[in-house]
Amino acid sequence: MSNATAALVLIGGLVSLGQVSPVLADDACVKLQNSKSESRLQYLKGQRAGSDRSCLIYAIKQLGSDGYEPAIKTLIAYLDLREPDPPNYGTQDKPFTPRHGQPRGGPYPAVAALFQIGKVAVPQLVEAIADSSLSELVRGNAGDALLAIYRADPIAGITAMVTAAHAMADPAAANRVMDEARRQASLCLPQDRNECENATLK
Repeated sequence: MSNATAALVLIGGLVSLGQVSPVLADDACVKLQNSKSESRLQYLKGQRAGSDRSCLIYAIKQLGSDGYEPAIKTLIAYLDLREPDPPNYGTQDKPFTPRHGQPRGGPYPAVAALFQIGKVAVPQLVEAIADSSLSELVRGNAGDALLAIYRADPIAGITAMVTAAHAMADPAAANRVMDEARRQASLCLPQDRNECENATLK
């Protein structure tokens, strides 16, 4: 499979993740449906613990669909918010079957939202990967979002991380970014893996 073909598969998965949820319809959050991006972002900035999960997911998806750049930092904070599995998911009645073309980020709507916003999100995604105060899940999903943005050229995405790591004054932060670059390189398609891994050595 060429990079272009892989990109199409990835795009299809991200669209399905960001636009069509098999478990949560967008009309589940009536109160945000007619609101503007600014209001949806303010909702996400509120107390997460007391918020309606379906509204959080709806707001994330809509901000991604709108390409709303001011939401980047907040969306990164939601990279650990997972869409709920449907009832009896993974049982004999409803066995686990990954959706065709599902991206490495899995069912995390903020991954798809950041992908939709695009390369303007890359510097803040790198900062998140480097941030030791964030969970491993958030940092890994930040890496997945970054590589999704570079879907047409994953080697360039890995190179972007390596270049950013070399520019960091904090060796520990640089190491975290390099570790993520190596993880992403290991996930490249077999025919691209050597180039991806070589990119981490530059």
